[in-house]
Amino acid sequence: MVLTASSAGACPPDRSGREKGRIERLVRDYFVARDKGWLGAEPSSLAAGKLADGRVAPAAVRQASVTANIARQLADERGLRATAVHTGLARKNRIQIRGHKATAKVTAGTALSWNVTSVGDSSFSDAYVVRLQKEGRSWKILDVSYAPIPSTDTPGKGKRPAADSRTPAAKPATHGGTQRPVVRPAAALRYNRQAAAEYALRWSRSSVLYNGDLLVGDQYNPEYDVSRQDNDCTNFASQVLRAGGWPIHDGWASDNPVNWTPDLWGPRGPSKTWSVASWLYDYAGNAKRGEKWRIWPPEDDNMDIWNLQPGDLLFADWDPNGHYDGVIDHTMVISGSYTELGFTEPTYSQHTPHRRNVPLSVGIKIATAPKPPVDPGDGMGGQGRTPKYYPVHLKDTFSPD
Repeated sequence: MVLTASSAGACPPDRSGREKGRIERLVRDYFVARDKGWLGAEPSSLAAGKLADGRVAPAAVRQASVTANIARQLADERGLRATAVHTGLARKNRIQIRGHKATAKVTAGTALSWNVTSVGDSSFSDAYVVRLQKEGRSWKILDVSYAPIPSTDTPGKGKRPAADSRTPAAKPATHGGTQRPVVRPAAALRYNRQAAAEYALRWSRSSVLYNGDLLVGDQYNPEYDVSRQDNDCTNFASQVLRAGGWPIHDGWASDNPVNWTPDLWGPRGPSKTWSVASWLYDYAGNAKRGEKWRIWPPEDDNMDIWNLQPGDLLFADWDPNGHYDGVIDHTMVISGSYTELGFTEPTYSQHTPHRRNVPLSVGIKIATAPKPPVDPGDGMGGQGRTPKYYPVHLKDTFSPD
């Protein structure tokens, strides 16, 4: 854990570590109590606003209650119930104390087992900001909110409209000389969905159960350099496609839509088609490689999103401020499926934040569940987003460029 404290009004050095330890235990107790909601009932300790290491304000109690609400909806709509839940915090968290106020920036992870064994286990982790206040000798959690996650379409990365792939190709840069020829495979290629899904499941794990404790720490394939990425979701999706047999298309220019590579010649880092969600949407949805299915939620009874197969991609437009604006921000990978109550549902995996084998309906409910009315604070029970989802079904056999 990284220990920091402001100089003005901070706890004396000999007390700072103890106070931060108390805060971290209280925050962990809060997330453990919240996650019991996945079992369908809110814990009485949280409902009473009192945990072993401190107290919880009514606003934060309401924020945590959304988990139990989502769990009950899943049971009613999908017949899906969690049978076991484990909760943990990452080892590196940041706690700042200023007088009687404190802020904890933590990453909390959740692992779930389901009554439908064909689903397999699911896990996810998120970064949170927790505000606390000291009352007497005890700390009290005032509110909890999701830490902001940057879109892959940030300024300087080349925005492209989500539903329009007609942007003209940029001319390849020559850097003062003749451009190195790009070697393209000549034969038709086959997309290995199983290999893609297995890669997604292996490298999206954010937690591991050890002696009953959930140890939280994101995993990254060391063969790829993620240090150049502001946001790893699309970089991870491209790695999945590569594992499924997609060929690298080398080149010089990052904004040439024909190039698809984690490391442009130079080296110059990844191409935008590799690392930016809206660019990968156009690249994967090109008629040679895939098919852009209808946007969800639709105005009709379109069910395309629920028909995605392992190895397919799902994109989201939900920024700025949690609302779609016509530019795709995020990439997910379909990594499995299960059937219950006569309904087959995809599961997905992703990076930033990490999700592993999460039923799609669970992810959508977390993203779209309204933030509870809280004062003060932003709330975190649901992310309160108004998204548009863009499914892309990839071809099993396709011709290279």
